[in-house]
Amino acid sequence: MIIIFIHRGLRPDSELEEHACERLERLAELMPIEVAEFTLERSGPGGALFTARIHLATAGHDYSAESQDHTKVEAIDQVLAKLSIQFHQSSRDLSSGRSNPRAAKATASSLNQSLLFAAT
Repeated sequence: MIIIFIHRGLRPDSELEEHACERLERLAELMPIEVAEFTLERSGPGGALFTARIHLATAGHDYSAESQDHTKVEAIDQVLAKLSIQFHQSSRDLSSGRSNPRAAKATASSLNQSLLFAAT
């Protein structure tokens, strides 16, 4: 897994990055993550809030979430909790037989092209 950290208005914090990596590794146990882009920035009036954003690329889907809190650690924990919910929903959709709409559309498109070639 490739992890990219982006800090906006904040100094890089190795302990915070380590905390985020540990949480991401637990999330990767649910679904393999190829790339994780993690952004942490100071936001809100007077910089009183911290915003954590994460974008995850997996083999099937991309996932993203955002969270704000008054502490960096809580913002990170909240955004990763949101992603965990997305992962669980996605795995539940797959196990219940719901298909990926993009994959279904691509399959239908390739099937249509195959039928056109077969008809000629």
